[in-house]
Amino acid sequence: MTKLTASFLALACLATAGCATNRYPMALTWSPASGENLTCTQLSDAAEDGHRLQAQIEGIASGDAKGRAERPRLYSTEKSDADRAVQARLAAIQAQRQTQGCV
Repeated sequence: MTKLTASFLALACLATAGCATNRYPMALTWSPASGENLTCTQLSDAAEDGHRLQAQIEGIASGDAKGRAERPRLYSTEKSDADRAVQARLAAIQAQRQTQGCV
């Protein structure tokens, strides 16, 4: 193998390795102030968005190409970070729904 071929193969491997990294969407933090002026319907919609985000994370983990095409503003290369963030958001939304008597 010539030096040029070896260099080209090394460069190709590095380029594809960087593209192969999964990027998981990160849910933003939910605070009580985030939902204090929202109706029960709007809080339910926010919870549904969280569940869709959770499904997108699982889709990316299982190799779903469609999920990778939908780039969020914030992302993590660690699935556990994305899972933790979306679970915290869903728990906070559920607490807000209970506080407002929506459940």
